[in-house]
Amino acid sequence: MSSITLCVCVYLVHKQVESGVPITLSTGSLLNVLEAAIVQLLLFRFYEGTRHTAFNQLKAEHLASKHLSETDYLTGVYNRAKFLSLVSSLLASNTAKNHCLVILDLDDFKLVNDQYGHNAGDAVLKAFADALRVHTREDDIIARWGGEEFVLLLKDVSLEQAERRVKHLLGVVQRLSTLDTSVSFSAGITQCNRTSGIDELVKAADDALYQAKRNGKSCVYSASEY
Repeated sequence: MSSITLCVCVYLVHKQVESGVPITLSTGSLLNVLEAAIVQLLLFRFYEGTRHTAFNQLKAEHLASKHLSETDYLTGVYNRAKFLSLVSSLLASNTAKNHCLVILDLDDFKLVNDQYGHNAGDAVLKAFADALRVHTREDDIIARWGGEEFVLLLKDVSLEQAERRVKHLLGVVQRLSTLDTSVSFSAGITQCNRTSGIDELVKAADDALYQAKRNGKSCVYSASEY
């Protein structure tokens, strides 16, 4: 806008000179006008730069705040609220029956905290979450359900395929070298469908998990097995 204003002023002065009407226009006056235009241009440029920087800072802060509100602070996976939000929308689609819900619970985690301390317990949780990220697909949804309990939504798998994936994951976790003691989990799996709400599916998977705990832990049960 400053450049346009300067061009308009130059054009008007030029037309005035061409008209033949006597005017008094010194070199100093022209330099003053040019100097004022340049200063104005620089000021607007500075303002626009600071406004753009402030906008980027606000955008970054918003993204950081959004990330904190959706993820578990310790492990970096989704929290329960975000998981429920994502899964609820999937269950409303026609592809709901193609997914499986899994609840995983670290075995004897209280003993880890009691024997090695809470810092070691936190390290186990982080290592477990990392293992979940590495050994699941990008489209699968991972969340910390609470405490030492995690939940997965495995997309586009049958119940048998989900069982194989979780059993493979169990083998991976048992080889974790986070502590001198072994780490394992028990898991319950259920097939999703459009007629069951998220609470019903969680209960079915949780019941299967309870059966896994009753049958010696470190194993995987599906809701169809009892």
